[in-house]
Amino acid sequence: MRGEELADWVLSSDLHICNKGNDPTFFNSIREEVIDVTLCSSNMVEYIENWHVSKDTKFSDHNRIEFGLIVNMNDNDLKGGVYLESNFLYC
Repeated sequence: MRGEELADWVLSSDLHICNKGNDPTFFNSIREEVIDVTLCSSNMVEYIENWHVSKDTKFSDHNRIEFGLIVNMNDNDLKGGVYLESNFLYC
């Protein structure tokens, strides 16, 4: 998918683009571009914070995307198998 097709699909799927700014997510010796897109559902958009492209590049031609996920949970939630690790939520 490219350009307009991607935008149409995102809108029709009730998704939101989390990307902020225009820091390149891809680079090589010839070019730098924003080609990686982070998507989330409408009910999650308010829980994504501090989305950014990391300046720490290692072993890839794609820059790492980092963001925080706001999670409100109590002790019972932890017993249900929700674990926060690094920048990702695993259920």
